[in-house]
Amino acid sequence: MPHSEDKTYRQHVTEPGQRMLRQDILKRVMSDVAPNVVILQAPAGHGKSTVMRQLRGACETRGLQCAWLTLDESDNDSRRHAKHLRLMLDKLIPRLSVKASRELDYSESGNQFEQRADWLIDRMADSGADMALFIDDFESITNQSVLSFWRDFLYRCPDNVRVFVATRNAVQAGVARLLVANRVLLVLADDLRFSQAEVRTFFSTAVELSISQDDVDQVHLRTEGWPAAVQLFRLGLSKLSAQSTLQRLDNYRPRELAEYLTECVLSDQSIDIRSFLLRTCILNRLNAQICNELSGRSDAQSVLINLERAGLFVRAMDLTQSWFSYHSLFASYLREQLLSGEADTYRLLHAQAARWFFNHRHFQDALHHAVAANDLSLAADILELWSADLVADGEMSIAERWFDCIPLVEIKKRPALRYRIAWALIFLGRRSKLAQLLGTSDSQTEYPNDSLAMHAMASICADDMSGAFKQIVGVVNKSGDLDRFEAFALAAAANLDAFRNLVIGDLDESQNRIAAAQIYNHQGSAIFSGGYTSCLEGVSHIIKGHLKSALTVLRSGLADQRQVLDSAFGSAPLASCYIWALYEANEFDVALAVFDEYHDMVLESAIPDFFAISMICVSRIHAACGRREESLAILANAEAIANRNSWPRVVQLFKSERLRANLTSNNLHNIPSQLSALRQATPTIPADWLPVSELLESRKISSVRVSIYKEQFDEASAELSALQTDRPGYLYYSIRLSILQAIVLKKRGLGLASLRHLSSALRSAESDGYIRLILDEGEAVVDLLKELVASTEGADPTPILAFARKLISIARASSDSQILPPEIALIDIDQFSDKEQEILGYLSARLSNQEMAQRSCVSTNTVKYHLKNIYRKLDVARRIDAYNLLPRLRSNSNTTKPEPQLLN
Repeated sequence: MPHSEDKTYRQHVTEPGQRMLRQDILKRVMSDVAPNVVILQAPAGHGKSTVMRQLRGACETRGLQCAWLTLDESDNDSRRHAKHLRLMLDKLIPRLSVKASRELDYSESGNQFEQRADWLIDRMADSGADMALFIDDFESITNQSVLSFWRDFLYRCPDNVRVFVATRNAVQAGVARLLVANRVLLVLADDLRFSQAEVRTFFSTAVELSISQDDVDQVHLRTEGWPAAVQLFRLGLSKLSAQSTLQRLDNYRPRELAEYLTECVLSDQSIDIRSFLLRTCILNRLNAQICNELSGRSDAQSVLINLERAGLFVRAMDLTQSWFSYHSLFASYLREQLLSGEADTYRLLHAQAARWFFNHRHFQDALHHAVAANDLSLAADILELWSADLVADGEMSIAERWFDCIPLVEIKKRPALRYRIAWALIFLGRRSKLAQLLGTSDSQTEYPNDSLAMHAMASICADDMSGAFKQIVGVVNKSGDLDRFEAFALAAAANLDAFRNLVIGDLDESQNRIAAAQIYNHQGSAIFSGGYTSCLEGVSHIIKGHLKSALTVLRSGLADQRQVLDSAFGSAPLASCYIWALYEANEFDVALAVFDEYHDMVLESAIPDFFAISMICVSRIHAACGRREESLAILANAEAIANRNSWPRVVQLFKSERLRANLTSNNLHNIPSQLSALRQATPTIPADWLPVSELLESRKISSVRVSIYKEQFDEASAELSALQTDRPGYLYYSIRLSILQAIVLKKRGLGLASLRHLSSALRSAESDGYIRLILDEGEAVVDLLKELVASTEGADPTPILAFARKLISIARASSDSQILPPEIALIDIDQFSDKEQEILGYLSARLSNQEMAQRSCVSTNTVKYHLKNIYRKLDVARRIDAYNLLPRLRSNSNTTKPEPQLLN
C-alpha cells in the first residue's frame, strides 16, 4: 500500500510516562478569548507534540471533532499534500460530491476569483460542526504553493474550526498578518519550558525515585526547564543518584546535555532492549513487523507498547498502536551511536529495511532506506516501480527528488524509468537535467509511442513548435484498458495535438483531441494534465467567440487544480488563460488578483505561449490603468525570461507587443528602432500557422500596423482582406481584423464603410462581452465609436449602440485614470532606504522574492524583511495592494521614481 494512502492521522494517545498536564498552557490556549489559530514554535525536545495531544484531549472533552496530520517532506508535493488533507477531512466530514459543490460555487460566483483554500474552508464551514485540526512537524513544508495554501487557510479559518500547529521553525505562512489581526496565538520555546512548579509536579508523580525538593529545584535550574532534559533526567534517576547527575550538568550545553542524559537512560535498560533500540532507531516510523525483521525478535509489539508506557520517547501514531515513532532527539543519538560503533551494521539495517518496505509497497520509506544503505541499484528498482504512479499523479517534485539521489548510469539501465523521469523533468522545466538524462543518442526504439509524446512535449517547452508538431502526429492512440502512466502520456499527447490543431487552424479536430484528452485524463485520474485540457478548452471558447463559456471552463479548471493545491505545471497554464479571459471581459481587479497569486508559477511556466499570454494581458491592464512604467516593466521582465529560456519566437512576440503599445498610444519616438529589430527577426514557424499567443498580437497583424504607421493604407487593407479568409471560425481573430479594417477605411476617407466594419465587429463582440478586444486599438477605435453613436442620434436604441456607449464610458474612465487626481496624495519615495527603493523597483517589475534575492545578492529572508518594511510604510498588508500604490511614489527632489533594474 503506497505511503500516500496510509498517511498517518494520529489520534489522541495518552503517554503514561508523561501524565503531567500543562495546565497553564491549556488554560491560555483554550480560553474563550484565545484566537482560533495556535502555533507552537520551538526546537526539538520542548514537548510540542505532548502539548498538542493534551490540547486534543481538551478539545474532545468539549465535543469538538478532531483530526491530526503529521507532515513530512512528501507534503512538499502539492498534489500529495492535498490528498493527505482530503483523507484527513474525510474522517471529519462525509465527503460531498466535488462536482455538485463546484457547480453550486460557479452558478453564483460570476467572475469572483476563488482563493486557494476555498475548497477546504467551504467544506468545513458548511458542515456546521465544531472541529479542531492538529498539524504537527510543520517545519517540513518548504514548497511555496503549499505554504500559500496554508497562508490563505489560516487567515480565513472558519469560526467553527480551531487549528493547532506545531513547528520547530518559524511558520512561513503569513504569521505577521495574523498577529496584526489578532488571529493567532504564538506559544514559543520559553512558554513551553517547565516552570519550577511544573518540574516539582513532574517529579512528585515518581514515588519510586528518591530526590529532595532542593534537588528538584536544581534540576529546573540546570535544565532551564527544557522538557526533554527534565524527562531524561527523571528516567535516568533509577540508575544514578540525583546528586551525582546534577554535579555533571554544569559542564554540558543543551545538545550535550541531551546526549549525556540519553546515555544515562540507555544504560539503565537491559541488553536486549538496548539492542532492540539500536537496531530499530534507523526507522522514521516503525511497526511490529519491521521491528521483528530488524531485531530478530518475535515480540516487537509488546516491546513497543512497554517502551511507550515507560515514557521512553516512543509514541504511538494511532489508536490501534500499529505504528510508532521515536522522539527525534532520542533517535538521533541512537543513530549516531550505531553509526560510530557499527557502521557496517548501520548500512545493513537500512538495506534490510529498504527491502521490507519495498515488498510491502511503502515506496517512500523503501527509497529512503535504500539510499541510506547506498544500495542505489535497489533504489533505482524501487523508483522504477513507483515512478509510474508518481508521474501519473503529478507528483513530479518527488520523482525529481529521488532521481537526484540515484546515479544516471542506474537510471539509464531502466528505459521505463528513464522516460518517466523525463516526463517529470519536462513539466518541472528542468531542461538541463533532461538533456543529461536523454543525451544526444536517444534512438527512440524503446517505448516508441511514449517516447514520441515525451520528445514532442520537450520540444514545445523549448519553443520548437515545428519539431513538436512533427513528433506529435506520430503518436498512436490506444483504447481499452490502459495503465495509469499510459493514460497520462496519451492525455498529454492529445493535449499537445489539440494545441497543434488550434495553431494550424482546424478547430473541429482540436475539439476532437480535447475530447480524447478528457477520456484519457479520466482513465488515468490525472487532474494536473486535466488542467492543460481545461486550458485548451477555454482557449477554444475564446477563439470561437464564447467568452462566457471560457470564463466558466477556466474558473472550474482552476478550482480542480486547487484540489491538489495548485501544482505549477497544472495551474500555470490555466491561470494564464484565465487572466486572458478576465482581461477580455475588462475584469482587471480579478485578473490582477489571479496574477498576484500565481505569479511565481506563471513565471516558471513550461509552455512558452501560455507564459506569453499572461504577461501580455497583465502588461495591457497596467497600460489601460495609466501605469505605463509598470506595463513596460512587465514586458521587459517577460522578454528577459524568454531570452533566458531560449524562446526566440516569444521574444519577438514581446517586441511586437511593445510596438503595438507605442503605436496605439501614439508614443512614436522609438518606432524606427523597434521596426528595425523586428525586420531582423527570422521566422521560426510556417507563415500560415497562428499560435494562440499570437491571437493577441500576431506577426501578420504587426505588419498591418506598420503599414498603417507608414500611411500605406491600400497595402494595409489588402493585407487585412487576405487575413480575413485565413481562419474560418476564429471569431476572436475576425473581430480584431474587422476593427483594424475599420480604422484603415477611416484613414482612407471611407467613413461609411468604416462604420459598417465597426458595427459588424461590435455585433460579434457584444453578446459575450469582448471589451478589450475592441478597446485594444486605442484612441483610433474610440473615435470611431463616438462617430458611430453620433451618426445614430435619435435612432431607436439597439444592443450594438448600448455596447458602443459602454465601451466609450470604459475608455473615458481608463483615460481619466492616467491622470492622477489632485485629491489623491502622492507618496514620498525618499522615506525608503536605498535598498528598499531597489526592492520597490523589482516590485514594480512584478519579480518574485527569489528573483529579487538573486539580483540584489541577498537572501530571500532579507528580501522579505525589506518587503515587510515597505508594506508597513505604504500601510498595506498584501503585495497586490502595494502594486496599486506604486504609481503614486514621487520624490521631493526628483519627480520620477527609480526604474526597476531588470535582466539584460
